Amino acid sequence: MPDLTDGMLADIMERVEMTAQEIADNAGFSGADHDGGASEMRHGVRMFRMGMNRQLPSEWVPLLRQMQRESDPEYGEYMRLKEKFEGAA
Repeated sequence: MPDLTDGMLADIMERVEMTAQEIADNAGFSGADHDGGASEMRHGVRMFRMGMNRQLPSEWVPLLRQMQRESDPEYGEYMRLKEKFEGAA
């Protein structure tokens, strides 16, 4: 695969979004009760853009906070003491 420039990335994301719209339109015109996979394509573009911008999807933020908490030495000590004093009850 060739190296992708910023312009190529922008172009391919635009093409994916246009294709998703066409798929959704065709599904609607045919009377389908789904979008033909258009929402999945759009979701892929959204996730790719967020990754390029080093952003997390909102549904991942709680996992990040949990990881940060677990890597905090004071939290580890808190959990050890909690187990010691509450775990024996």
